[in-house]
Amino acid sequence: MGLTLRVQEGCRKSASPLNFTLSISLNRSNNEYLVFVVATLFLQGCTFAVPSYQSSAANQKVLNGVTDHVSVVYEASGFKETGSIACRAAGPVTLSEGETFSNYIVSALKEELSKAGKLSDDGKRISVIFNRIDFSSSMGATNWYIDAIYRISDKKIPISTVYHDRSSFVAVRACNYIALYFKKAVEAHLSELYNDQVFQSEVGYVAATNNMAPTIENRLRELKRLYESGLITEDEFNRKKAQLIDSL
Repeated sequence: MGLTLRVQEGCRKSASPLNFTLSISLNRSNNEYLVFVVATLFLQGCTFAVPSYQSSAANQKVLNGVTDHVSVVYEASGFKETGSIACRAAGPVTLSEGETFSNYIVSALKEELSKAGKLSDDGKRISVIFNRIDFSSSMGATNWYIDAIYRISDKKIPISTVYHDRSSFVAVRACNYIALYFKKAVEAHLSELYNDQVFQSEVGYVAATNNMAPTIENRLRELKRLYESGLITEDEFNRKKAQLIDSL
């Protein structure tokens, strides 16, 4: 006597389904029952695509306080990238063809700066090297890890992000979560960069007051505070002061 139970859960980011077959065979021999349980997991080409990045409103609010224009240069990664990372035994978490996870983050950074009107080829140079982009997944939690070193005016800004969110016992569901959460991890990573004190001092950041865009007077006051605190040089103070006055 044989009993076969088939359960299917679709790969939400792929056309191929997950097939799980449980076969139970009951055989009678010499008045004894022998029970054979065979479980086979067939994973047929599942892929889990990371969604495209959309600029964060919270990040835009911070970037509105930046007074300088910047350019972004991606230098290299300190690890080998292929544009996909294996997820459990279910299949890879992938990006668009030819794109790597580092490229995705750099493009997100440029997109947010451009939307805020702060991206310019002639702006202050920001370079970045990624040392780790990876994830871990267990039944209880998903973690994305992004470690990078940004450089601006020869000053290093190390940003190490750990983005934590839910996971699942079911591999297909867990890997779908992982793909979806990379966008959120990048948003959190860039937020850490924008709120870094060194970054803000180098790009002439002035915090908005009363939820309004910073006025020229407030920017000049904040610029003076940065200079008196030793966070910017006299030359930087004079240059940024002249830029603000010229904008009147």
